[in-house]
Amino acid sequence: MTDTTVPQRIRARREYLNIDQATLAKAIGRSRTTITAMEMGRTVITTEHLDAFAKVLRVDPAYFYGENEAPPHPVNLADEASKLVAALSPTGQKYALAMLRGILASEIKEEQPDGEEEPI
Repeated sequence: MTDTTVPQRIRARREYLNIDQATLAKAIGRSRTTITAMEMGRTVITTEHLDAFAKVLRVDPAYFYGENEAPPHPVNLADEASKLVAALSPTGQKYALAMLRGILASEIKEEQPDGEEEPI
């Protein structure tokens, strides 16, 4: 294996899960520039980093060494939404929750027969 295999696998898995570098950085307690450097092979990736990456990217740490393949990604929408909202600023969190409530209200309204509305 070359030195670029681990960084390439980190990036590929992050992109597969639609996680940007800033979100990944926040999740493991590093900066976005550190994640960029790691993915480009310019910064040493420790076993502690790999354990943190594995947890966030939902793989066994051995995946990064090519010892096994990543599992298919069953989307857990509640977890995904929670992570995305947590990465937002407090103001962004308020907007996101308001948008979700609006979507829910419109879907509930659409599901009610004869125009009856169910309270939220």
